[in-house]
Amino acid sequence: MNIVNDILVNTLFPDTDFVQTLDMDSVVPKYVENQEKGNPSVCKNCAEAPFRDLHIYGRSEQVTTTGAQLLDLTDLIGKTETKNGATYKINEDQSISVSGTPTEYTSFYLKRMQLKAGSYYFESNQNNNNVFIQMLGNQVNMNNGFTLDEDADTIDVYMVFSVLPNNKQEFNLTFTSMLNAGETPLPWEPYTGGKPSPSPDYPQEIVSAGDDGNLSVIVKKTDNEQMQSVSLSTPNGLPGIPVSSGGNYTDPQGQQWICDEVDLGRGVYVQRVDKGAFDVTKALTEQSVILATPIETPLTASEIADYKSLRTYKGTTIVEAEDKAGISVKYNMPMPELSKNGALRRWFKRHPII
Repeated sequence: MNIVNDILVNTLFPDTDFVQTLDMDSVVPKYVENQEKGNPSVCKNCAEAPFRDLHIYGRSEQVTTTGAQLLDLTDLIGKTETKNGATYKINEDQSISVSGTPTEYTSFYLKRMQLKAGSYYFESNQNNNNVFIQMLGNQVNMNNGFTLDEDADTIDVYMVFSVLPNNKQEFNLTFTSMLNAGETPLPWEPYTGGKPSPSPDYPQEIVSAGDDGNLSVIVKKTDNEQMQSVSLSTPNGLPGIPVSSGGNYTDPQGQQWICDEVDLGRGVYVQRVDKGAFDVTKALTEQSVILATPIETPLTASEIADYKSLRTYKGTTIVEAEDKAGISVKYNMPMPELSKNGALRRWFKRHPII
């Protein structure tokens, strides 16, 4: 080591290049590794090369409610009617789908309900003001904010298509309506008996990534004109539980998850969640389904071969997975070129002038 030469070179040619972090006697590699997380993962400044590593992480979701919804449509789920060319249907989640071209103003009687005296807020969340749920009773305009001075026992609920005669407008949409106590609107949620859910009375389904037995991962250019894919078998689904700490995956929003994962780099499926033990009467954060010891299962030869055939595109590459699954990807970036300063620094380090 020539200390005097090193001091002189460090003074004349400051260490400003990434390549200078490498040992002076080492060969400058062709690529440098970079990592992105999220779904989609946007990988910038890619080299045309295989992936360094790719993990797909599980995720489970479940509807939760506060009990604020007061419009009870549970006894009407599945009901559908058609009149004057207009059709409505009450869906499983208590949203309402409408279709058709009504020839005139058309309303359908849905039910009669009661409300205690007090302040309420009611609105339909739709993109067309000509279709809505209407509540009539007690000579009060029951739209947006309203107040009942006394208990109301005869409030009639209607599904309305508000159009002029000889209407030509066709409807095809799904909307929701929210009735809550208070003077301000609350976010829509289905009716759950005025109590939070999930609960024994109102269980809520838990849906996981890959529930249908397969999960596709797409690798594409930003213009969508070039695309590759790999299909992963997920017989157990790809479940995931949000946790406050100790997770094996942290999403871009900072939420940690304990979840099953497909580790394509190692060629294994890692199970951490006992999906069969899910209890739909409890919230995800209350589930006792985490395995004490993860179970690893080798991927098929076909899955491994498909993964190894994937390539990033020069420039920007987008990696997407179905069902909101998490992604962590490591890929190759071209090694930055040496600046003139960096080249001189590296040369004089190898060829002392003193």
